[in-house]
Amino acid sequence: MTGFSFLGHLHEMMDGRLSCHIHAPSVPVIPQALEYADEFLLTAAAQRNRNHTGPFVRFDGVPFAMEEVLFDPQTSGGLLVALFILWSGFQAAKTTMDPLLGTPPSAEFVEEIRSLVLSHPPILGVHDIIVHDYGPGRRMISLHAEVPAEGELLELHNRIDHVERELREQLGCEAVIHMDPVCTGDGVTQETRRRVEALVRCIDGGITIHDFRVVPREGHAHLVFDAAVPFDFRLSDREVEEKIQNAVQVLDSGFQAKVRVERSYT
Repeated sequence: MTGFSFLGHLHEMMDGRLSCHIHAPSVPVIPQALEYADEFLLTAAAQRNRNHTGPFVRFDGVPFAMEEVLFDPQTSGGLLVALFILWSGFQAAKTTMDPLLGTPPSAEFVEEIRSLVLSHPPILGVHDIIVHDYGPGRRMISLHAEVPAEGELLELHNRIDHVERELREQLGCEAVIHMDPVCTGDGVTQETRRRVEALVRCIDGGITIHDFRVVPREGHAHLVFDAAVPFDFRLSDREVEEKIQNAVQVLDSGFQAKVRVERSYT
């Protein structure tokens, strides 16, 4: 980066042996630059360039403002330094603001959470994991853990408390776990869930279901569950809901799917 200006570089290229003609109106110029030059907002470096290169230049009907722009050191090192400072400031602000605005957790960290929680036998599944990262030592998570509906409530609560302590000690984050009871002794419900899961995977492998239950009604049954789709999924929530409902009807005309579609934040 130098401060020789347009005419300074051109003079250097001519090497004292050649000459050239420049059509000033064809030179691309930011309009405000001409306005500032007209108001005599000039740089000292531009005046030095004029003193150095001016004797080798002849202007013919070129406005004063255009002359100054052609002598102005627009490629000076100061511009590079200014851009570096702006970029550094942007990066510093981004680093500070990201935790406040929220940043997505890494897939590895989410998998650590999932593996730790599922390592405790009473817990059958994990979903709705949300990570709140406010900087070092200020990470909080919330999640839903599926537990047997037939289990002893106090024992399950104690186990959940233990999992929350492990998350704090091993991953350094405060955790809030919501228990979701699921039926494990009902073979019909389990088999129906497996069939619906297979149908949903046929729609898209990125869709998962949870909180599945069968609610008998006169002449039919409601299949009530949540369907989690990736945050930037290609289909709208309504389109996902309709596709699942149609697929369930094909599976068994006696079933009616009551689906709540949610976007995954992990």
